[in-house]
Amino acid sequence: MDIGETGSDVAVAAAGLDRLRGYRVRRVEPRGIDGLVSSIRRDASRHRNGTGSFVEAWEAEIPESLRVDSAIRSIRGGVARVEVPDSAVKYELEQALRAGLLARLRMRFGQPLRRVRIDVAGSAD
Repeated sequence: MDIGETGSDVAVAAAGLDRLRGYRVRRVEPRGIDGLVSSIRRDASRHRNGTGSFVEAWEAEIPESLRVDSAIRSIRGGVARVEVPDSAVKYELEQALRAGLLARLRMRFGQPLRRVRIDVAGSAD
């Protein structure tokens, strides 16, 4: 291997790196209050979990007798956690979810909803 060949290889590699560097774009964060507001807005939209619209879907789809006894605790990662006072209400909700209520909730919610986890109040996980 000649020194001239390695020099041309290095030159070709350097030219390729320079070409790739042209594609790299660094985000410039604005300074001051505008940058802070846009950063907070971006983070809020990124971490928005859609709880408000799930509450609306829950209230619209769940029968009144079950809705009064249930409380939405959280929705994270497509799993909604609902708390009920006793196992009888849990059973009724589970049966309703299997009978098509989950599909209606998914349609109305409009965001990914994998499952609804029902917990009995006061029970240990």
